[in-house]
Amino acid sequence: MSTKRAQEPVANVVPVPGHPLAPPSALYSVNAGGHAVEVKHERYDFDVAMFTMGEAPVLVDVTVEEAFDTFSLKPDRYGVEVERIQNTIRFTLAEPHKLVLQIPGQPPLALIATPFETDVPDPLDPSVIYFKPGVTDAGVIRPKDGQTVYLAPGSLVKGRIEARGVDNVTVLGRGLLETEGYSIRDEKLHGILFDHCKNVKVEGIGVRSYDTWWQTLFLNTINAEVAQVNLFGIGVNTDGVDIDAVKDFLVRDSFIRCEDDGLGWHAVDAAANGEMITENALADNLVIWNTKAGNGIRIGASMEAQLWRNITIRNVDILMHARSGIMSDYSDWAWIDNLKFENVTIEKPSVPINFKIEKTSYSNSTGYLQERGHMHGLLFENVKMNGGGIYLKGADAAHRIHSVWFNNCTKAGRLIDSPEDVKTNQYVTNVHFNEPFQPIDRTPTPGFIEFEDCDSRVGGGVQYIADVPSASLGRLRVFEAREAGAYIEHEITVPDAGAYSMTFLARAPSAGMRVDLSINGHMVQEGMDLSSAGAGFKSIDCGELIFDESGTRTVRLSVNGLSAGDTSRLELDAIQLVAR
Repeated sequence: MSTKRAQEPVANVVPVPGHPLAPPSALYSVNAGGHAVEVKHERYDFDVAMFTMGEAPVLVDVTVEEAFDTFSLKPDRYGVEVERIQNTIRFTLAEPHKLVLQIPGQPPLALIATPFETDVPDPLDPSVIYFKPGVTDAGVIRPKDGQTVYLAPGSLVKGRIEARGVDNVTVLGRGLLETEGYSIRDEKLHGILFDHCKNVKVEGIGVRSYDTWWQTLFLNTINAEVAQVNLFGIGVNTDGVDIDAVKDFLVRDSFIRCEDDGLGWHAVDAAANGEMITENALADNLVIWNTKAGNGIRIGASMEAQLWRNITIRNVDILMHARSGIMSDYSDWAWIDNLKFENVTIEKPSVPINFKIEKTSYSNSTGYLQERGHMHGLLFENVKMNGGGIYLKGADAAHRIHSVWFNNCTKAGRLIDSPEDVKTNQYVTNVHFNEPFQPIDRTPTPGFIEFEDCDSRVGGGVQYIADVPSASLGRLRVFEAREAGAYIEHEITVPDAGAYSMTFLARAPSAGMRVDLSINGHMVQEGMDLSSAGAGFKSIDCGELIFDESGTRTVRLSVNGLSAGDTSRLELDAIQLVAR
């Protein structure tokens, strides 16, 4: 029989102090690289041990104080080989993974390994908000442009982080942010909020959320990264990592324990937040433990937005889920292109995948807009399920789930390879099994700009994307003007300075509708008649335009002549911009 050997401490490991107010674990002791690692019995139904490690492999021993027969160390995909030596479980970590040790009838142990810290800031630097080890009642932390919020190992910072309209902000360290009393459900106050920000990063810290609102939200934010975090939440609405209107977003190498959606990716309240396109969002290498309410991963429910595109969730293990492993109760009008789930394991054999486009209790209820959306290009690849049903449901012929791939997906060890394996309705179309994925390609004809693929804003009306086969790429943007002076703006890119001819394709089913066209506030055309009795689009020649430099321009279409209570519909297909 193997016997446990004492480890000599190595420089490759630094233990991270646990929650300073939590009691020590009575069940587990942990040694990593010859160092005793503090294990705390936290109130999130977990015992927790944390350490940092360098590039060399680390030998880890977990000793259990009570007798046990069976155990599991998850996720399986890391391929960690385990040796049991009496009551000690021994394994080697080649990388800083997040693992969960489960023993039947006992609280699970979360082992949180992170890389060595490399960018520890100077506490005297005026651009640093520094929290030293120990307990600090910080309240609301509001970083400014260029600031770093640092939580030192062993720190417990009571409060929340609220960043609005700032750039180049970093939150890092190995300490803990405890949001109870500051992240308040009734007031929808988040544990960490980045709103209208650019170039932000949250790295290495832990968040503790007891009976709070969402643990993190990134709203109208561009270029954001979340890495190596550990989130623990108890209570309904303790979502893990939520996004709403982001570009170039990454969450990676993290552990999420929550009692609502692990990833809550949605679009809430278009009237208040606008409808910036969400694009290039990636979740990579996550471990999710979701209980009580919500789902492991959720796309929706609220989807009050124009367009989501190029969304990828990969290398994720959902060890527990409450409702569905991967859920989309797609309740509003957003159009989504290229939504991919790759290398996902759903451990619980209960409703692993459930997608539906329909009106729900989460659909817009303010009177702003009642419209459903569309999914186009949905990939499930190397998704491992242990049981339960797979459900896909479109809303109607114009609001479908279209072009779906199941590639090398298994359920209870059996390959998903036929329509009988997936429960669908007639509004789920073009479903493929074990065939190469063909991403949706929205490349326009040279010289053309598709309205529906541009970021847009409205005033005095609402907008949505419609499935119209006669449009240039099969869809168009609808603008419903609800008051005099209503407008819709699009951001277009002028590739080079110089002279251009501009033509745009549009139509207005209402007779006598007049529209003004301006670019960056300068009038180009007034009183254009876009009314079209037939099914075709009107081609409006805007003449020659001179642009002094390349870059983004704001094209505004304003509707004139509406009477109180009237609504006019404008259908926008494309702009042709040709250099002369």
